Amino acid sequence: MASTPTPRQKQLFFKLLDLDAPARDELLEELGEEDPELAERLRGLLDAHFRAESALGVLDRGSACEVDALRAGELIGPYRLERELGEGAFGRVWLAEQQEPVRRAVALKLLKAGMDTREVVGRFQAERQALARMSHPGIAGVYDAGETDRGRPWFAMEFVDGSPITTYCDEHQLDLHARLELFAAVCRAVQHAHTKGVVHRDLKPNNVLVTEVDGVPRPKVIDFGIAKAVEEPLAPDTPRTRGGQWMGTPAYMAPEQLDAAADVDTRADVYSLGALLFVLLVGEPPFDSASGGAATWHERIRNERPSRASHRVERHAQSSRPGVTRAALRRELDWVVARCLEKDPDRRYDSAAVLANEVERVLVGEPVLAGPPGVTYRVSAFVRRNRFSLVVAASVFLVLFVALLFALDREELARQAETEALESARIAQDAERQAREELARSQAVARLTEHMLLSVKPSVARGADTSLMVEMLERAEQYVLDAEDHSPATEADLARMVGGAWWELGEYQRALPHLERSLELRREALGDASTETLEAAQTLGTNYLKLGDLVHAEPLLRECVEACPPDALTTSESARAVYESYGELLHKQSRLEEALEIRRALVDATVAAHGPRHRDTLRSRNNLAISLEALKQFDEAGEEYRKVLELQLADPELGPDHPHTLMTRSNLSGLMRGLG
Repeated sequence: MASTPTPRQKQLFFKLLDLDAPARDELLEELGEEDPELAERLRGLLDAHFRAESALGVLDRGSACEVDALRAGELIGPYRLERELGEGAFGRVWLAEQQEPVRRAVALKLLKAGMDTREVVGRFQAERQALARMSHPGIAGVYDAGETDRGRPWFAMEFVDGSPITTYCDEHQLDLHARLELFAAVCRAVQHAHTKGVVHRDLKPNNVLVTEVDGVPRPKVIDFGIAKAVEEPLAPDTPRTRGGQWMGTPAYMAPEQLDAAADVDTRADVYSLGALLFVLLVGEPPFDSASGGAATWHERIRNERPSRASHRVERHAQSSRPGVTRAALRRELDWVVARCLEKDPDRRYDSAAVLANEVERVLVGEPVLAGPPGVTYRVSAFVRRNRFSLVVAASVFLVLFVALLFALDREELARQAETEALESARIAQDAERQAREELARSQAVARLTEHMLLSVKPSVARGADTSLMVEMLERAEQYVLDAEDHSPATEADLARMVGGAWWELGEYQRALPHLERSLELRREALGDASTETLEAAQTLGTNYLKLGDLVHAEPLLRECVEACPPDALTTSESARAVYESYGELLHKQSRLEEALEIRRALVDATVAAHGPRHRDTLRSRNNLAISLEALKQFDEAGEEYRKVLELQLADPELGPDHPHTLMTRSNLSGLMRGLG
């Protein structure tokens, strides 16, 4: 008979016994590199244990165990055993038929003979209690529980006759949309477990089975064998993880699960869900735990950043995953997976429910929380979601622009007619009157058309199809450039219109030559002090600012500020626009105190001019909050952000999904995260 195991051998034996087969082999391989004799001894103990021989008695785990001799046809409670479905280190799962009071198929799980230690029984009871807490269509429910005649605990649960989620998706060749819908349903089920205070800790494809109900795939989460309670223990004898012991499946484990002392919470399941989503999209897990020893993949999980899903997707055949392409995964899905797989739990999604909502945003084309905070991304996502309606807007845009060109030409003709009428005594009085009326009509049409043209922009159209607008504007721009019979005044007006249209669409580089030409013509014709010249200087300076060219922006904006009278902020809309651009310039130059002073004055002026709910007031308050945050005046900055967000949410034209509201919410969230 072999010698009695040493305390270290006992400790390692129990640790190996708690692991699943792949992880057990990994640890034995690692031990074999350090101490081959110890590894061989442990293998012998494990072989003896799994043959149900006397090794358990040698290890002081109780008296000799009964032989596990269950047979098909036996009764356990009201359940008749039919066939064994599988077994783990401590328990067996049988397909059984309930005899009474109803006949139905169940999965019956019972403890193996001889595995009645306090630790094993406690873990078995914890799984049973975890299932009893929950009632959700996406989680296999528990029906009944009891003990055999020999005192072995068992429980009967819902039998899920399904395939692992990855197998089901590939065998049925589900496209990207269907895979994401299934995954979102899994997240909802996991969220239910979390609300009941249960962390699964072993989410992987084999523990998410898919069945069909009336031809519709439905996922079921199973196997809460290593589940953990968020607060109180699931059962009185629930064992604590021993020092140095980790629990879970390596390819899907969060980094904190490798540290027995770490406080594993629901965000560990969010990580595992991210790994599961990676496999659904790519066909393989983020990290390959099959290569190298345990220490190698421990290091990968803790420190290595997985490559993007879109970079890995083309390694595998795509016939079983139609529509799952690099282009489809790039951006939103890459961002969502990366957020789930963050090493720091604080950087992941807060819950499985938030992850489910994020996936549903991808499905409907809405911007995701994991995306960049800029307005450009939010607007582009809105554009992709509303392509059809934007064709109409683009058509209107073209009509308005052509009408503007026509009106400007008519205005120039009217001016010439007026000049000729004044200089020639031979022109009759009625012709002079008609010319004046024509001029007035043309100017009114030009102003109206200009206003309508510049109003068709992403912030007003809320996602208008800018790609079609750009194409139409390019044609109109070429028409203006090819025309050779315009006067300097008309050319200046056209340059201002074209540059302004590009500017409103956010195409600042394309607006630049037109705005420069407009300012040049107005300086030559009207001088530096003209109101129209200063307006052109302000527009060009702001355009340089948007391009990040602070060197060229500063002299133009300073010229405009110096030209404003002392009371201009409270009396002039254009003066407030100048000061707003100048405040942004100072902020970008890190002249934060000066920027803060100007932005405070702007808030007071816009409130006095328009009231607290006006869009200009909200924008001024948001800019003030940005300056306060940059100067680390976090309390006042947070107060300003909240005021703006409250008013935006109350505004029926803005609401929670408007890009301005999303930006304010993002700014406030960033401030809160920075404060911890």
